[in-house]
Amino acid sequence: MPEIQIIAKDNHKTLVTTEGTSAKLSEASVVLVKVAASDVLVVNREGTNAVIRLKNGETIVIEGFFSGTAEPKDNSLVFQDENGQLIWAKFKDAENDADADSDADADADSDVEPQALLGEDLPAALPAEAPQELVSDVIYQPISSIEPLLYHDAGVNPWLWAAIPLVTGGIIAAASNHDSNDDSSTPTDTTPPATPSVPSGYLDNVGADQGIKGSGSSTDDTTPGVVISAPGAGETPTLYVDGEKVAASYDPVTGTLTPTTPLADGSHQLTYTLTDAAGNESAQSPALTVTVDTLAPATPAVPSGYLDNVGADQGIKGSGSSTDDTTPGVVISAPGAGETPTLYVDGEKVAASYDPVTGTLTPTTPLADGSHQLTYTLTDAAGNESAQSPAITVTVDTLAP
Repeated sequence: MPEIQIIAKDNHKTLVTTEGTSAKLSEASVVLVKVAASDVLVVNREGTNAVIRLKNGETIVIEGFFSGTAEPKDNSLVFQDENGQLIWAKFKDAENDADADSDADADADSDVEPQALLGEDLPAALPAEAPQELVSDVIYQPISSIEPLLYHDAGVNPWLWAAIPLVTGGIIAAASNHDSNDDSSTPTDTTPPATPSVPSGYLDNVGADQGIKGSGSSTDDTTPGVVISAPGAGETPTLYVDGEKVAASYDPVTGTLTPTTPLADGSHQLTYTLTDAAGNESAQSPALTVTVDTLAPATPAVPSGYLDNVGADQGIKGSGSSTDDTTPGVVISAPGAGETPTLYVDGEKVAASYDPVTGTLTPTTPLADGSHQLTYTLTDAAGNESAQSPAITVTVDTLAP
């Protein structure tokens, strides 16, 4: 599935980076679909959606690309191939209602030869990658950057290539930079962003132990959100797991870059890069180490008894006995490294303290008179909790004869 990036026209920030067959727009944006124009079969407007059908049979739906009301929307669709070539797919009917006149002019010229449109000094050959004879609702044009599609100067959108005619019917206009000796041509941006800083941690959203965690810790969250610095204007973050690029989505609210595919259990090195609007990618950041652990500890053994610390008859007692101690210390096996014991009374989790010297797990709140079933669990450092141990039976009796 191709990668889809949604870049806000207003503040030039990347709103979404995802891999899939659909995306939804919430504000005026440039939709950058990383697929070669030659792989596009047809692009159509269907209601308020832009629908892209690829030659391999896949369909990509950009929801909310068009307005369902009289108020127009200003969204732009751009394709990018693996070499970074950008093709602007401009809808003929209304990418922006303000462009209706220029669209009409383009349609009127649809039967004119490209050489006649662009001048005989331009090359007659079209780019090899250009989609030919497509029955589309768009006209195509090569561009060197998405920058002119973004808003500048309080929302004014400068169409820097407005002087170059667009050709309909699926034929792409030849590149405007046809004179290699033209000193006024814009130089190509080949400078990548600076290497980003190390992630400050990751967001764990699974299990009882959630929140921001640091490098070197364990988690039961197989899709931890890597916390990164906010990308600059027009920059897109890309996640790498153990040195391999993976699909991920960026949330500008939480500042997290989250893998789409769950990570396997084990230790992982998480890094990221930044790619600017010209397609230049930075070096990978320093790594964040995360250990994914989704396996719970084994069910612990039955408690060997309990410690009675009240009255004349004190000491270790066995299951089925009675006690006047309302906070009996359940004797358990020593937890493993990084494991935390949890006490359950009659199947309900209760607050308790563990004493590694005596090996006892003691309830904080006194137990009521009567018979009780006492069990415990073990939770590892990643937050995985075992099943409850077999129970011991304790009868609390504080009433004198």
